[in-house]
Amino acid sequence: MSAYFIFTHKVIDPDKLNNDYLPKAIVSLEKYNPEILVVDQNSEIIEGKPPYTRTVILNFKSKEEAKEWYNSSEYQAIIHLRLEAVDGFSMLCNEYYL
Repeated sequence: MSAYFIFTHKVIDPDKLNNDYLPKAIVSLEKYNPEILVVDQNSEIIEGKPPYTRTVILNFKSKEEAKEWYNSSEYQAIIHLRLEAVDGFSMLCNEYYL
């Protein structure tokens, strides 16, 4: 069953995010080959007042695979770059069928 890693945040250091974090993050993802569904710099808020408007959604084959990537030594070595460059949160969701 597919799983979705959803990141929503505000970029506070675009140079660090784009030049330091993103190239390394892309390399860390290669082994897992997730589908990049969304990268939206200015998500349109329809309800509520969330403080963040940048959204990234990655589709992994399973929740286990998503966690394997997130907890991998490759990603853990660079996660601090993302956390230093953005203010926000991430979540992991399972696909659900009615």
